[in-house]
Amino acid sequence: MAEPNERVASFIDIDEKPSVINTNGPTMNESRIGIIGTGWYGRALAARMVASDIEVILGSRDPAKVEFELPCKVVTYQEVISSCSTLFLTIPWAHHRSFVEQHGDALTGKVVVDVSNPKSLKESLSGGLCIVEKLQLLLPKSKIAKAFNTISAYSLQNQTRQTNQQVYICTDDSQLHDCLSLLVKKMGYHAVNAGTLSQARDVEALPLAFFEEWRIPFFFAVLVYVAFTLYVVITEYAVKKSSINDFPLILMNRIVACTAINMFAITNLAGCVANVVQLMRGTASRPFPMWLAHWLNHRKNLGLLGFAGILIHGCMGAISSFHTFQSHFSFQDQLGLLFANVSILLYGILSISSLPNISSSLSWREWRFIQSRLGWLALCIGFTHDLLITTPYWGYVREGKPPSLSLITAVLPACTIALKIVLTLPPVGWLLQRVLEGRK
Repeated sequence: MAEPNERVASFIDIDEKPSVINTNGPTMNESRIGIIGTGWYGRALAARMVASDIEVILGSRDPAKVEFELPCKVVTYQEVISSCSTLFLTIPWAHHRSFVEQHGDALTGKVVVDVSNPKSLKESLSGGLCIVEKLQLLLPKSKIAKAFNTISAYSLQNQTRQTNQQVYICTDDSQLHDCLSLLVKKMGYHAVNAGTLSQARDVEALPLAFFEEWRIPFFFAVLVYVAFTLYVVITEYAVKKSSINDFPLILMNRIVACTAINMFAITNLAGCVANVVQLMRGTASRPFPMWLAHWLNHRKNLGLLGFAGILIHGCMGAISSFHTFQSHFSFQDQLGLLFANVSILLYGILSISSLPNISSSLSWREWRFIQSRLGWLALCIGFTHDLLITTPYWGYVREGKPPSLSLITAVLPACTIALKIVLTLPPVGWLLQRVLEGRK
């Protein structure tokens, strides 16, 4: 078997351009890359390659009708296929069959890299095969690969530190993977070996992901919020007959605050439950149950949703404090202020999401201090804040009145903090430390 460098050399024209793919098929100029399609993605990919000092030819059905300013030469499909041994297919995958029917024979022995994405997973896996697997069936005599489908045209044109830097490569040919990796590196990206063509379905699913990590935490937060809202409606309006004028701002502020503190408690409780499971097993080396593993994996999302609630609570609290010194707000005024606070939250999320990844600049010790120590301190401070507010209402239960919302809210944080204290202090803390360190 050839050594890795020899395998790469068999595909690459070492003398001319060491980062450009070269196959053994007949070509006019083996240092060129051909791009099929002059749409937005094809033009962006060509511009990126030209900026990386790679010779590129764009292929169009009718070059005379191309009105865009392009970074390279534009020829017909037939000409680009005959001129290049490596072709990037940037046309929609729905047109793959018609393209192959017209040019399939000319693609024999060529390297064809597919960059397309389906509109849905159901559409992609129709017939039990993903897009690139279907392309391999259409072109059995060509070398097929999947790459660049997770890199947007905008990212290709405006590459910054915040854009995605990883290019997933799927192919059944290890030599082709090595060559594509060199090409990807020359373009300024990081190549990731995503496996064979049969595993490309996972790569094709990546651009279709829609807040996958946020669905469960979001619906859980909504569930908690709805539960608290129903309790307020029943106790304040069905039992106490309170005025509805206080609902849009004052009572909603309490509900948001109660939801936020419970989201923080649930976030911290996951680690405590994990420690209890490890204590019961007497080891930290066994995997957690699936439900607990999912809970632990969603802690960041649960905490961020709690933080969002705190932001809303802070804004509403400031308005409520201002309200005590001003004339009474009408129902319509409070509803308007509620929408204003929601818009502030959305703008805040947009602003925060544009910042670089802060965690990558932190050491493990710094990250653990912020996430663990300060996280527990924040929960304790929030719990103390809730206790101070609920103190005047503790007598409601003795008087036969429904307990206040703030008093009910304190139950889960109190249990979480109590469990953490038990797991920290001796002798349970000593035993837990021995289990975590792998000592009997």
